[in-house]
Order: sequence, then structure tokens, then C-alpha cells
Amino acid sequence: MVFGVYVSLVLVVGAYTALALWPPRRPPAIAVIAFFVSHLINELPGIALAALIVGTVLSVAVGAPTSPGDLVFFVLAGLSAVGLIAVMRRGLAARTVVARAVETELGAGAWSSRIHRGWSGRRLARDLLGPFPVRPPGIRRVKNVAYGHAGRRNRLDVYYRRSGGHPGPVLVHFHGGHFQIGHKSREARALLFRLAGEGWLCISATYQLRAAGRFPHSLIDAKKVVHWAVSNASEYGGDPGMIIVSGSSAGAHLASMAALTANTAKFQPGFEDADTSVAAAVCLYGYYGGRGASRGLASSPVGWIGRDAPPFVVAHGENDPLIPVEHADDFVRRLREGSASPVVYFRLPGGEHSFDLFCSPRFDAVIEGVAAFGEWLRRARS
Repeated sequence: MVFGVYVSLVLVVGAYTALALWPPRRPPAIAVIAFFVSHLINELPGIALAALIVGTVLSVAVGAPTSPGDLVFFVLAGLSAVGLIAVMRRGLAARTVVARAVETELGAGAWSSRIHRGWSGRRLARDLLGPFPVRPPGIRRVKNVAYGHAGRRNRLDVYYRRSGGHPGPVLVHFHGGHFQIGHKSREARALLFRLAGEGWLCISATYQLRAAGRFPHSLIDAKKVVHWAVSNASEYGGDPGMIIVSGSSAGAHLASMAALTANTAKFQPGFEDADTSVAAAVCLYGYYGGRGASRGLASSPVGWIGRDAPPFVVAHGENDPLIPVEHADDFVRRLREGSASPVVYFRLPGGEHSFDLFCSPRFDAVIEGVAAFGEWLRRARS
């Protein structure tokens, strides 16, 4: 019985590890299926490796079969363990990529010693074996604050440090979900918790989806959130003069559009005179294409790039099967050609879609990069 369970574990982990190491790119349907199958292994290899080790020890302890055919599964377990270690190394490599990108675009001092913390054994164990984001007790969350009239699709959560301090930057985050699904308590929670702990005010918002959120309605919602942040940040200890918009997947589309269309009256009906300009944008595995024209207005952020665009951070996984990395490459290239501001690009080795769901070494490196970017931005604007 124990060995039968062990065989199933080895086969599943082995297959998923192979898909994480060599994800298929074609045909697209197979690539998407492989992503959903292997995503947990790609982001949580430590848990899979621990399960393999425990399973192997238990199988040996209860006197597992030792016939040549059965020994094959121990060999496969060993090969899977080697593959999982390779997956871990790719995740850890993100730190070098992020540090290099920050220093290249913002200067050597941008990756400061305060941000550049070493990998302690405890921290690495947390990232590899316990990577589920948990809100620290020092961070307060104010839930479901209304910012518009679309019911639960116009709600936001506010995160800030209980101990207070000097007014910090404000991060406004929009969730992903292909403009069809999603919730404000799903992606990038580790980023929100970390920055709130650094003294930032963090906001995570819902917006209208599906038909109700067709362009430009969800963008109008995003601008309402920015307007709310400007009007209310001081109450929660945030600096209304330093708003940074961010988003995951579809949310990155909204964040980039909000950053590039500041104070565009057609996207601010009823609050045309409000200042919706932002200090920067942070885009995680984003979509930057069109959503269908409306009244002749471009629905792609590429159509709004100008010399006055704010600084950007773009993070994308090299193995993303839902939005290929070449899509982000092109967006970054266009930003750098058309904007006068820095564009920091984290092209993450081995990264896939939705890498911000966990406190993995990969996303932890991205968080460090965003924190370093925020420190640079504060100094540049002071």
C-alpha cells in the first residue's frame, strides 16, 4: 500500500518536474494545460522535493519491494530530485537578474545594502517550504472600502503599518483574470505585505469585469481608485504625491494604461478635473495589447506612450505560456524608445504566469527589486 502511493507520487512529481523544466510552447492549448499542471512545481519545488524525500524514506522504512522493476522508481525519484534542484536554482537566479536590472537602469547605488539582504537559512526555508503569504500582525487591513457605484466590483482594501511613521509611497494594485474573473485578495499579497511593512500605503482594488468592464469602463474604475488614493492617502499615512500603480496580468494592462493616460478627460467622466497622474507603474506578467477600440480611443498602452511617461518596472517570466515573454519584450522596447523615463525590466529565468501567488525565491527577488525602485524614486523626487 505504502509503495503504491510512493509510485504514484514519483510518477506525478517526475512528470510535473519535466514540464516545469521543459514547458511546451506549441500548440498553445497544450502549453496552457502544461502550465496549469506544472505551475505549483515550478513555484514550490521545495515542497515537492520534501515530499519525495519523505516518501522515499517511508518506503524504505516499511520494506519497499526491491525487484529490478521496483528499483526503477527509486531511480526516477532521484532524477526528479535533481530536476527539482534545477528548478530551485532557476528561481534563485532571479535575484541576480533583478539586481543587475536595477543597477543598470537606476545606478549602482539603487541596489542598496538595506534592500540587498542576504539569504539566511530561515528565509530560504520559508521561501521553499512555506511560501504562502500571511499578513503580519503589524500590518492592518481595512476591507471593502467603496470607491464607486458598481457594488462589490468597486471595492478596495487598504494595508498599512500599525506603528505609523513618515508618509510613505502609495501602491495601488489591480488583480488579473483576463478581464473576466479575479479578486483583490489573490495576487501579489506578499508584495503588499512587504511594502506595507516598509511604511508604504498599499491598496488592492476590484474593478468591473466581463461586459460591464469592457473598455474603457474598467480603466475608468482604475482611475477612480487613483483619484481615491490621492484624496484619502493622508488619512492612512500615505503620501498622495507619490502614487505608484501596479497590476498582475490584466491588472498590469490597467496599471500601464492608468500611468500613460494621466488626466485624460475621456477616461475620467464625472471627475475630469481630478489629477490622476502617477509617479510610476509596476507591471507583473502583463498583457499590453488592445481590447477593442472605443470612440476612436486606443485601448493598448502602446498607443499612449509618450516622452512624459512615468518610470516603469516590468517583470515577466521567460516561460510564460499565457502571455509569451516576447510580448513584454516588445512593450519594454517601445517604452524605452518613446519615453524619457527609466524602464526597469526583470526578465525572469524559468518564470511562468502568476508567479506572484507565492513567497517563492523568484517573487521575493521581484519584491526586493520593487522596494529598491521605490527607494530610488523617493530620492529622485525629493
